Amino acid sequence: MTTQYADTICVANQAGCDIEFDIKDSDGNVVVSATKCYAIDKTECKGLGGVDTGTEVYPFIGGCGGNHVSGDKVTVTPNGGTATYTVTGVINFLKVKLQ
Repeated sequence: MTTQYADTICVANQAGCDIEFDIKDSDGNVVVSATKCYAIDKTECKGLGGVDTGTEVYPFIGGCGGNHVSGDKVTVTPNGGTATYTVTGVINFLKVKLQ
């Protein structure tokens, strides 16, 4: 898989439930705090400006009150653009795809 670079992560909710996400590094540490729960057909974005350049990160996404799943990793870089993930499925069976 080709390395994708980003300075922002967005998660589009196409699931059948409200979702939330935070951003973690490769060690599983939260590096960007969680969003509030947000509705179907909405997209939320988080900047990576406070994360060290070169750090691999991923969104940890969950249905509000349900299971969480991890998205593919991206590498933080200034002016890296936006990594957009789409979430489908239902509360305990979410699927995440990096666009």
